Amino acid sequence: MIKNLIAKALGLYTENDFWKAVRDKYNKLAIEESEKFNAEIAALNIKATQILQKHNPSPSYYQFFGLFPFVANNNYHYWFIVMIPTKTNNFFPTYKNCDIYVIHPHSSNRAAFLYFEINGHKAHIVDLRVKVERVGIGSHLLQLLEQIVKPLGVEEITGWLSPVDYKYRDVQINYYKKNGYSIKLTDDKQGWVSKSLNLQNN
Repeated sequence: MIKNLIAKALGLYTENDFWKAVRDKYNKLAIEESEKFNAEIAALNIKATQILQKHNPSPSYYQFFGLFPFVANNNYHYWFIVMIPTKTNNFFPTYKNCDIYVIHPHSSNRAAFLYFEINGHKAHIVDLRVKVERVGIGSHLLQLLEQIVKPLGVEEITGWLSPVDYKYRDVQINYYKKNGYSIKLTDDKQGWVSKSLNLQNN
């Protein structure tokens, strides 16, 4: 009944007319979505080039410089920029001042950042701040950190819960626990987090 009413309203008098109209509409929508997607990818590629040109890291200082796109839960695109300096010790790999920071394609402001160091088989989170919350950026930061340090032989990631942030301690604990970290509080204002990577599946 409903199909007949729609067909009549659209001037479609046969079954074939009706289904042809449906297919044509579907194909039109598919083409529009494809064009929209391609336009977004092209825009992101242009933005990626601009970001790389802006930061232009020194090849003599950075061993690795990467740019990774990420679509957050709010459907916004962000860029995760990773910078790993050249190691300072060939026998006991040490990487100081390693950075991961997150920017929105349409803003130069950082949505989040993570500073860390690598000493042998351990990586230590020096500082971590997430300014855009509840969209998946924070968890992706830790996941990306693991992906970066594992190939460098890191077996454990640690971090310090600073007394400066004790007002947000419950949020921090939930965040780290959700991402598989163990928590050890030394008192009511500070503590440590850690995660063993050699027990994780590669």
